Amino acid sequence: MNITPRRCHLVIPAFNEVASITRCLDSAVSAALPTGWSWAEFVLLDDCSDDGTVEAVEAWSSIHSGIAVRIVVSPRRRGKAENLGSWHKSLVATAPYEDVVVVVDADVGIEKESLKALLHPFATDSELAVVWGVDRPEGAVFGRWSSLFQLEAVTALARRSGDTAPRVYGRFFGYRVGGLKDFSWGSSSVITDDVQLADFVRRHQLKVFSAWDAKVLVTPAGNYRDFYLQTYRFFQDVSVSREIDPEQKLRTAVRDRWIVLATRAVRKPHWAVAYAAARLVAMLRHYFRGNRFTSQWIPTDSTKVNSANASGIVQRAALFYTKSCLTLKIVEHTRNWPNVLSSTIQRRFGWNKPDDVFILRTRRGVELRSPNTLACEPIYEIVGNDVYRLRDLDLPPSVKSVLDIGAHVGAFTCVLADYLPDASFTCVEPSVSTRHWLERNLAANGIADRVRVLGAAIASEDGETKFFEEGEASCISSTYAFPGSHPVPIRTISFATAVSQCQMAPEIVKMDCDGGEYEAIYSSPDSCWESVNHLFIEYHPVPDQHFDTIHKRLIDLGLMQVWHQPSRIIGLGIAYYTRKKEVKAGF
Repeated sequence: MNITPRRCHLVIPAFNEVASITRCLDSAVSAALPTGWSWAEFVLLDDCSDDGTVEAVEAWSSIHSGIAVRIVVSPRRRGKAENLGSWHKSLVATAPYEDVVVVVDADVGIEKESLKALLHPFATDSELAVVWGVDRPEGAVFGRWSSLFQLEAVTALARRSGDTAPRVYGRFFGYRVGGLKDFSWGSSSVITDDVQLADFVRRHQLKVFSAWDAKVLVTPAGNYRDFYLQTYRFFQDVSVSREIDPEQKLRTAVRDRWIVLATRAVRKPHWAVAYAAARLVAMLRHYFRGNRFTSQWIPTDSTKVNSANASGIVQRAALFYTKSCLTLKIVEHTRNWPNVLSSTIQRRFGWNKPDDVFILRTRRGVELRSPNTLACEPIYEIVGNDVYRLRDLDLPPSVKSVLDIGAHVGAFTCVLADYLPDASFTCVEPSVSTRHWLERNLAANGIADRVRVLGAAIASEDGETKFFEEGEASCISSTYAFPGSHPVPIRTISFATAVSQCQMAPEIVKMDCDGGEYEAIYSSPDSCWESVNHLFIEYHPVPDQHFDTIHKRLIDLGLMQVWHQPSRIIGLGIAYYTRKKEVKAGF
């Protein structure tokens, strides 16, 4: 018998999640529901946030008037489990039992097809009580390897246990109201909501299911402290759980755990080493200075989209850590890393000469050159830091057209062209000296015949303006004046004109035009964006402008924000939007 519930409720428990709550809501709106389903409401369960989370949701709600948004603010700090329990009790008393509730943490992003995968089992099985989703970690950088290994191992162990085994997982799941009518989360000796739910369904032998295609993007822990807090909080819950498996089941679980860890270690030995080190540090920390966790759990900073700014010695340590990670990534992804690091040291200490050339060769053979000045910073950002997260994307090889606005010396175009052999590129770059290096790099990589270079700056309309340069191939030249810059007249073109100059309608757009992005996007007609499936945008501080207005415009154009990385500098950051499901791959 097929049962098709028509309504579902989205519930987001949150405490101080202003940096990520908008992304979570946008991803929920953009994710497709199964045929015949509709949202009854979006509910924010706020645990007395003091960082503007509630205000951010109110602002989001004013833009999305077609969705019923309800904000429930706890009268005091009481934790996720108790807030969920209080809301669940009221829902059971008022909502139809066939309604389905989707619970998602505020610091994740829902992939586009995940809601279909999560809700479909409820439509085909009237006895199903709970369906769990699964994590898809993002940001496979050096400092997060230990947490990445743990997240992937946990998922592998859950798969090994089977589709219908109860799971301790609370980041993304759905439940039928009638299936949990006799259950309620609350404050107890078992702290976490996920352990409480797993214990209940195990005791009452409820029918459950794991939908492995229902994925949410999660950020792994970025330091030993946060790794410890996440890991030992779970260990504490398991140790005080009232329901303990029979001894044979425990032995089986231990055996399975070692099999999974060994298998993952063979596949990714460097992650396994980082995981072993993190577990050792966590064990020592717990022995000498262990935490006793309470129900008022605060998510770890490094797993949030935008961690709080540090200061003093913490800030210096963070800077040292960042530079160390960048160095390791340069070693990992470049062939001539000794020369790259040598050039960097010369530049940092002022030992470089005016005519020195910075050269970087990737492991795949892409070669990039620029003056050994600040001009090489975008090469570091794109190849070393991977600021556009290209290595986490699987762009379809069928892509035929890419528009690179603010191409600089061609790092983005050259790297992407290596993965998209059939694509044509249009590069927009206003600086004459920078275009010299751009054309040189295109020729060196054998792609000059696939690239059209437009000597212009992006603006609201075609015309002329002043361009302020700061040295050869500078990465801070702009149409906005700054001290020490030199104005030169240049041509301007609108975004519509840039699109019309592409050989084919662009499917991928990268926009880094030092403040020109606001006018370009505001003034562009909707028709210019119809072919765009992927947008990488770096926004900059501009008087009287705010990124939220660009974000709203892009959402109205049908694009979904996959990730957003603000800088410590107010008004500066990078974001990625797509119309399609983003898939992990080996970029």
